[in-house]
Amino acid sequence: MDRDTALVIEAHRRAAGRHPEDDGRKQLPLLKVLLRGYTEVTRVSAIAVALGLPLHARYAVALLCGSDAERSATDPAREVRDGMELHWCPQEDSLAVVALLGDRSAEDLAAAMPTAPGLRGGVSTVVSGLMELGRAREFAQLALNSCSADGEVARLADRLPGAFILARPDLAQEFAAQVLGPVLEADPVERDQLLATLAAWLDCQGSTEEAGKRLYCHRNTVLNRLRRLERLTGRLLARPRDVVDLAFALESHRLTSRKSS
Repeated sequence: MDRDTALVIEAHRRAAGRHPEDDGRKQLPLLKVLLRGYTEVTRVSAIAVALGLPLHARYAVALLCGSDAERSATDPAREVRDGMELHWCPQEDSLAVVALLGDRSAEDLAAAMPTAPGLRGGVSTVVSGLMELGRAREFAQLALNSCSADGEVARLADRLPGAFILARPDLAQEFAAQVLGPVLEADPVERDQLLATLAAWLDCQGSTEEAGKRLYCHRNTVLNRLRRLERLTGRLLARPRDVVDLAFALESHRLTSRKSS
């Protein structure tokens, strides 16, 4: 008998005698099965009964990682917060939160997550049932991986381009090399200047004056750097498709470089 089957059998036993005072800690092994992507419908239905959760409903998963991503032995594993039923489930290297959302949103779940200097978080998009918790956990992991600093809780819905990159970093690196290759091969000082100038120009909605203020240089310096970047890449910032390529390549380089460092 495999471990998952044994857990499901135990779920049937618990379903008949679940104690109201249980804080949810005894149900953690069942949640871990679902977060691993278990989707056999009959057994997931049994787990739903044991957990006292609807099989089909609006769920989302959050992942917390870092030195502060811990729950004390006295903290409940199940609680209601801001209209959401939260199930806190320790993982091998993170803390997962399975949220029965009701009429709340993934944004509400992100707002309910703790923030601290030694903590990062990622929140999935909304899924429609317990059978999709494995996918939701993967989405939360992608959102978590997109965090650039401690104290940040990232929603996948806000980081979808980055999620594509993190899901296939090998392709992202290849794309960055094709688009930005000559820039990446330039002298490190010039390379960093050109990449920072492009990032500032994009962040400032294409305003060279605002980019100059951000970079503490004259707008003509920004223009000269951007022209140099155009010459090296063969892409023109006046062409929307080229801007899309450059922006995605820049983000690909940023995320994959950070992940490999």
